[in-house]
Amino acid sequence: RGVGHKYDLLKLIASVKPTPEGSFQELKHTALRHAKEYSGAILVFSDWNSERAELLSNLQAKRIKTKALAVCKNEESLIASISQAGVTPLPIGKIAEVLQQL
Repeated sequence: RGVGHKYDLLKLIASVKPTPEGSFQELKHTALRHAKEYSGAILVFSDWNSERAELLSNLQAKRIKTKALAVCKNEESLIASISQAGVTPLPIGKIAEVLQQL
């Protein structure tokens, strides 16, 4: 895990954009349909909700190694909720700091 890895991850997260309504369902179905084709996944969520939790849970149930990160507001209750789900919270304004610790 060199500096380049962290820099690439930071660039990836910086490019995350919200998806149009309904397209997350398509992404979820596609990811699960092709799950047997990969052994690991890095998931970067621009939001955290039950749909995203379900996708993560389903991938883990298929024994796919996952690392999940969720961009979120810098609110303690939201950060705690995301952390309890086993997801790394990326509070807005502290994303680079969190990624340095990965």
